[in-house]
Amino acid sequence: FPEPSYFEADKFFLGIWYSAQEQAFAFEVKGKELKRSWKNRSIGLGAYSHVVHDGYVYGYGSKGLQCVDLKNGDVKWDWRSDDQQLARDQGEIICVGDKLVWMSTSGMLYVRQASPDKGGPIAGMNVFGACPKDTKKDLAGYNGKVTSSPTFANGRLYCRAPWGEVVCLDVKP
Repeated sequence: FPEPSYFEADKFFLGIWYSAQEQAFAFEVKGKELKRSWKNRSIGLGAYSHVVHDGYVYGYGSKGLQCVDLKNGDVKWDWRSDDQQLARDQGEIICVGDKLVWMSTSGMLYVRQASPDKGGPIAGMNVFGACPKDTKKDLAGYNGKVTSSPTFANGRLYCRAPWGEVVCLDVKP
C-alpha cells in the first residue's frame, strides 16, 4: 500500500490503485475532520513511488511520469519515452536536491529538473546488463522488470536489478 506524503503540516497526498483504477487524492485535516481537497484519476501510481517537491507531486500514472499541482490536482505535464519498447514503462522515483531521478521498469535511469515546466529527461541511460538466462525462469513473476527504487548517498546513485546486479554511479559535481 502506498504511504501518504505530507506537503503542509495539515495536508497530505495519497495515490492508489484500486479496482483497476488509478486515483489520487489530497486531504486536509481540520480539527478532528478529514476533508478531501481534490481527486485526480490520472496519477494513481499503483505500486510505484512518488515524490513531493515545491508544491508538486511527481510519479507514474496512466500517462507515464507526471507532475501534478498539489493545490488543485491539475496535471502540469506527463512524459513517456518516444521509444515504443519503453513507452509503457512505469518506475520508481526519488528527488535529489532539485533533480528527479527515476528508474524505469526496463532498467533505464533518467534525470530531469524537478519543475512543473514541460519537458522530458535531461539525461537517460540503461544501467544494467541483460538478465542472465539461467535466472529468467526464477524471475517469471517479475518478467525481468526492475522494481526497486534508486538510492542516493554521499554523491552516489545505487541501482539494483531483481537478478542481483547492483550498479553504483558517482554523480558528484
